[in-house]
Amino acid sequence: MRGAGFAVFVGMVSGFMAYVFAQVVHLAKKSLLYDIGGYAEPHIIKGATVTFWGPMWGLIAIVAAGALISGIVVYLTAPEAMGDGTDYMIHSFHTGRIKSSITTPVIKALASALVIGTGGSAGKEGPISQIGAGVAGVLSSVFRLTDREKRMFTLAGAGAGVGAIFKAPIGGAIFAAEVLYRSAELETEALTHIIVASIAAYVVYGLFDTWSPIFTTPSYQFSIIHVPVFALMGFFMIPFGYFYSRLLRSVHTVFTRSMIPRFLTPFLGAIVVGFCIAVIPAVSSDGYGWVQEMLNEHLGLKMLIVFALLKIVATSFTLGAGASGGLYAPSFAIGAALGGVYGHLLKIILPNIQISTGAFVLVGMGSFFACVAKVPLATIIMIAELTGNYDLLVPITAASFFSFFFSGNWTIYEAQVYSKKDSQSHRQDFMVDVLDSITVMGATHLPQDRITLRPDMTIEDVFRLATSTGRQSFPVMDIEGNFLGLVYMDDLRAIMHPGTRKEMHEIVMVNDLVRDDVPVLKPSDTLHKALTYFIRSGVEELPVLSDEGDFLGTISHSELIAAYERAVSSYNNSNV
Repeated sequence: MRGAGFAVFVGMVSGFMAYVFAQVVHLAKKSLLYDIGGYAEPHIIKGATVTFWGPMWGLIAIVAAGALISGIVVYLTAPEAMGDGTDYMIHSFHTGRIKSSITTPVIKALASALVIGTGGSAGKEGPISQIGAGVAGVLSSVFRLTDREKRMFTLAGAGAGVGAIFKAPIGGAIFAAEVLYRSAELETEALTHIIVASIAAYVVYGLFDTWSPIFTTPSYQFSIIHVPVFALMGFFMIPFGYFYSRLLRSVHTVFTRSMIPRFLTPFLGAIVVGFCIAVIPAVSSDGYGWVQEMLNEHLGLKMLIVFALLKIVATSFTLGAGASGGLYAPSFAIGAALGGVYGHLLKIILPNIQISTGAFVLVGMGSFFACVAKVPLATIIMIAELTGNYDLLVPITAASFFSFFFSGNWTIYEAQVYSKKDSQSHRQDFMVDVLDSITVMGATHLPQDRITLRPDMTIEDVFRLATSTGRQSFPVMDIEGNFLGLVYMDDLRAIMHPGTRKEMHEIVMVNDLVRDDVPVLKPSDTLHKALTYFIRSGVEELPVLSDEGDFLGTISHSELIAAYERAVSSYNNSNV
């Protein structure tokens, strides 16, 4: 109950933050991009009847100025707010370095609004995932949650922010659980709390805004014969996705390795973005208005090709250069344009095909993002929620999973790891899983031929045995063969060192050194239990007894580690 209640609270705060952030971005777009620059995306600025009326140099200057001011503010106050917010959220989860300062979410919101509002090719979803995660981190510290709970609610805050600002609560929740890994894995432990938080955020956001979908789409009559056509789109997206991913990473690498001050790199990237805008102003900002134009089939083939290619370049030089923003919206816009290109080309090849270009645009959004972000399940659900259109659910599923499964391990999110076993946050869990799968019998040879001691033997006798055998422990048995405990060589050496008198060696008996307090294992016990006993007792060997109490031998700490390493090596080889 505590977890569900806290998830609702995190969701409500994240939903309100998402609304405030969206309004700040909208205000920045209207006052800077439209009122000063003279540019408005279609369907975005209310009352705008034209898309561009100002001088081109003015628009380019605004983009550069926004990136420069944003870069300086971020560099001086919260350097972690640079670049894509989702990547930072992923990195925080995997490393456990979750900041508990309200400064980062606030700076991220302001810096991203400035970048998007002045025309930088970035979206709101990446920043709001970092903002939501930051809010959850602050609240987790205030309520003194454990590190595990903090990681879980960090995802809840991120998913809530994305679900609210996209008006896609289930898709946003699945995205937060899926985007952590490049393989088909989900952070299932946190999924329930993420969904609860995301729905709460969606309700709060809708109370201030509306609950209507972001995009309107044409109707589509599903036919099973169309599925292969859409599935092939998944393959069509892969080379463009690879180019996008490589360019984004290359730009980031060049700028981070250069001697240029970090606060200047967003400005230098914005100069390249300015040249892209000079060719086609549509590549600026998040591009939602132009996605709607594509869905309405108002853009021709040439415009779609130019838009897709320049949007890739503009996004890479906005976010790759360190400007604050998100990759989600630009990636959707690129995918939409490529989907439109695919639809136009298909109609040239098959002129009689009865599928609207708008349907290809919508499926393209999903399949491209599933390819580059490795989130096929989230994308399928989110596209349906974004549009309120479930007619294309099967085509989107086919295209998204084809592009995901055949696209390899590259991704636009650098902080993603392949699976849970590669995450620092799950290394201990993975170790426990491995150790729980191996028994003591599987880690050491039992029964063992062991030399046993009698309680009345002197330590002088034991020392001679130890010298000749090299063993680290000896079992002690009574006259009836009952196990009494172990004598450890470490305890024996403490008495046999040269400083002790020889008479002591002959007086001290085995019964004085036997350790009868060490934990006892059974052959069927797991190595996880054995490890717990090793840690608790501090010894290097533990006795193993049968169910009837017969002594079978010992297991050493080194044998446990060796068995674990063999299991991990076998697992890695089977997954190559």
